[in-house]
Amino acid sequence: MPTSQNRSIFTRILGVIGKVCISAGLVLLAFSGYQLWGTGVAERQAQNSLEKAFEARRAPTPQFVIPKYGEVAGKLSIESIGLSKMIVVGVDYKNLEKGPGIFPGSPLPGHPGNLAISGHRNTFGAPFEKLNEVQEGDKIEVTTAEGTFTYIAYGDPTIVPATAVEVATTVDPTRTTLTLITCHPKWTSTNRLIVTAEIVAAVPPLQAAVFAIPEDIAPLNQGWFHDVSTWPAIVALFIALTVIVFGTPRLVRRYHRPWLLYPLAAVVFLPTLFVFFTQITRILPSNL
Repeated sequence: MPTSQNRSIFTRILGVIGKVCISAGLVLLAFSGYQLWGTGVAERQAQNSLEKAFEARRAPTPQFVIPKYGEVAGKLSIESIGLSKMIVVGVDYKNLEKGPGIFPGSPLPGHPGNLAISGHRNTFGAPFEKLNEVQEGDKIEVTTAEGTFTYIAYGDPTIVPATAVEVATTVDPTRTTLTLITCHPKWTSTNRLIVTAEIVAAVPPLQAAVFAIPEDIAPLNQGWFHDVSTWPAIVALFIALTVIVFGTPRLVRRYHRPWLLYPLAAVVFLPTLFVFFTQITRILPSNL
C-alpha cells in the first residue's frame, strides 16, 4: 500500500508536470501571437524607413547607384494579389525581416539575367502570402531609380524541394527574367513555391549588371537555411526565463512581498521573453 509520504511526492511531481505543461502552452500561445502580429509591426516600421530612403534617392533628381547589401533596391508590386512592398538586397534573416530580399549575384531589375527575390509567407508582414494565387499573364512590376520594369508571369506557380537553390541562379544570361521564392506549404519549410516571369519585350535592353556579393556572404545559403548560430543565445535565454518563472514564487514565499517581487519579475520577464522569441525566429527558415 502506498504511504501518505509516497502519495505526497507523487502529487508534487504531478503538480510540477502540470505547471510545466501550462507554462509551455502559454509560451507557445504568446509565440504564435508574436509571429502573427509582433513581427508584422517590426516589418511595417522597416518598410516605412525603406520607402523614405528610396524616395530620397529618386527625388528631386534620380540618383541611380547599385544598392549595397542590406540597402533598399526598389519596390515590388503585383496588383493581382494586392502586393506592394519595398525590397532590399540580401536574403538573410535580418534583411527579410524588412521585406522581400534580392539574392546577391542577381541582376539589377530590368537587366539581363534572372532576378531572384525571396520573401516571407507567414510572418513579418507575410508579403508572399498570396504568391500561389499569381496566374499566367499577371503583371509584376519592379520600380527602381532607373524606372519601372514590367514582368509577365508565365506558367502556374511551381513547387520545388527546399534544396533546389539553382532556381535563384541565372541559367540563360540573354533573357531578362524574374523568380519569386517563398516557403510551401504555409507554416512549413518543406518545399519552395516558385513564380517565374519574363520582362515585357518592348523595354529597351539594358547592359548586364548584378548586385555585388559581399566576401563574407555566400550567395545562396544565407536565408535559405536555418541560422543555427543563435542556439547558444536561445539556451541561455530559456534558462533565464525558467529561473524567473520558478524562482519568483520561491522568493515570494521566503520574503512575503508579492506586491514587490511579482511586478519586478514581470519587468525582467517580458523583455527577456521578447528577445527569446526574436532568437527563436532566427532558427526558422528566413522566408517562412
